Amino acid sequence: MLATRLEYQSWLIETSGVNILIDPWLTREDLLVSYPWVLRRPHSKRSNPSILHGLDIHVILLTSHFEDHLHINSLLSLPKETLCVGTKKAVKKIQHHGFNNCLSIQAESKTDIGAVEIKALKSGFPYSYNSLAFLIKDKSKDKSLLLEPHVLNKSTIKHCFNLSALITTIESVKLLGLELSMNPYKTMTYLKNLKPDYFLPSGTAADKVEGILKRFLYFGDLNQDLEKLFKKDDIPTKIACTQIGEKIDL
Repeated sequence: MLATRLEYQSWLIETSGVNILIDPWLTREDLLVSYPWVLRRPHSKRSNPSILHGLDIHVILLTSHFEDHLHINSLLSLPKETLCVGTKKAVKKIQHHGFNNCLSIQAESKTDIGAVEIKALKSGFPYSYNSLAFLIKDKSKDKSLLLEPHVLNKSTIKHCFNLSALITTIESVKLLGLELSMNPYKTMTYLKNLKPDYFLPSGTAADKVEGILKRFLYFGDLNQDLEKLFKKDDIPTKIACTQIGEKIDL
């Protein structure tokens, strides 16, 4: 099972001949939410969308219908017959753009592609009804990966055993006091319970967003040394893929 970080929260998972693209942001354009003056995310100069050239994508996972997870122009660069799995709102949105091989999935539901099982899990508040986490298992290799793009739900723990990797947020982001992502304390707590072999931080450098909405966002300490933090809490999990373009063989 090979995991590659494509952008700040876009991932490619390759395992047993199945290539899974998660929340793809593949174009060089900035990521806009409604209007650029409200909120925009500049595209990383390190990003290299060409990494997908010549690679057949078998499944696209869409964790949410939000613009920073469902980037229409990136999806339109992919074959419209590709299997797309996501929330009800995400599927409705991409069907409007001509994608016809779609599966609307709810928490606790799963689908199999070859030796790979993809199970949707409920996200934590405030994303419990508009986002999903995905547990990806390769039954032929006994490898598994959990991806939660926003906030982990406590109920997730009972579904995860012998995790190869956990992909989730660790940098605290708040909008008018409402927590929009995990924070170091929460993430460490889950790492102690789930005990994954690797931790792959997602949604990092959230402070790079621009626009008027940024005035109402609070960002925690974004310069923390994760290695020191893990050592202090005696967490044996290894940190990987902190930079765009990096990959790890799980």
